Amino acid sequence: MRDDKRGAIAADAPPILGRLGIDPEAYLDRMCRRRQPFIRAIGRADRLREAATAFGQRFIKGISDANILFPVGAG
Repeated sequence: MRDDKRGAIAADAPPILGRLGIDPEAYLDRMCRRRQPFIRAIGRADRLREAATAFGQRFIKGISDANILFPVGAG
């Protein structure tokens, strides 16, 4: 990506997973399995619950994986 283009990421910027407070090994473990941990949304567990309500659902897939990938207080 060219430095003069909008959205260019500086070469010395930390890796994106680290900036988001996500453990890279946990991310790969969760996302590279045969099953898909998230279907309609991805993010912190509290935000997934909000999404479920917005979708008119009582449950949304991925809560347990979200608790591992996005621990409370991280980031």
